[in-house]
Amino acid sequence: MTIFFSRGSKVPQSEVKLEIADSTGKVVKHLNAPSQPGLNRVIWFLDDDGNVPVVAGDYRVTLNSAGKRMTQAARLAERAPEDSPRPNRFRRGD
Repeated sequence: MTIFFSRGSKVPQSEVKLEIADSTGKVVKHLNAPSQPGLNRVIWFLDDDGNVPVVAGDYRVTLNSAGKRMTQAARLAERAPEDSPRPNRFRRGD
């Protein structure tokens, strides 16, 4: 799942962190994000912090930066058996 967000050029440079929570409110994934002026993108490989694939369902994506929090709903409608590329699938020799 690709997550897009924008940052204005006049906003002070700060660390950007994303938290993805399941429908119960449990945070299942923490991601660091780029913080460049303009449009930024983060790819979530549909796994939790333990690299276990998450189930289809409703999620909340929260962006934390410069002391502010912004939250957006997201829905993973269904999963194919191996629908998300994981970085370890692209290692040389695999």
